[in-house]
Amino acid sequence: MQAGDLRNNINIEHLVTGGSDGIGNVLNTWAVLYRSVPAQVIAFGGRETWVGDGAQSQTTHRILIRYLSPLTSQMRVTLNGRVMDIVGIVNDEQHRTTSTLDVKENFSPGIPAVA
Repeated sequence: MQAGDLRNNINIEHLVTGGSDGIGNVLNTWAVLYRSVPAQVIAFGGRETWVGDGAQSQTTHRILIRYLSPLTSQMRVTLNGRVMDIVGIVNDEQHRTTSTLDVKENFSPGIPAVA
């Protein structure tokens, strides 16, 4: 991986389960875990599916970054205001040089995609 390949800066966020809103609802929020991570972002597919009464688009990307640990699929990536849920992670565990993230764009970022 060449430094010039990492042309985008992404944030990696994790879900924080907090207190309550006063009427018993649990408040969840996303917090930045890693800020301005240099990355190579490659769009490699997309599809549109029908959910309920409307179409829902999904764009799938692969993101290559320098090795970071621990990353999990319970995290998400933000890039220029776009939100992408991590669906897969491949770490170069032997040399610890790169992490490859497979992500899908989340068009409803207010709704946590993780369970």
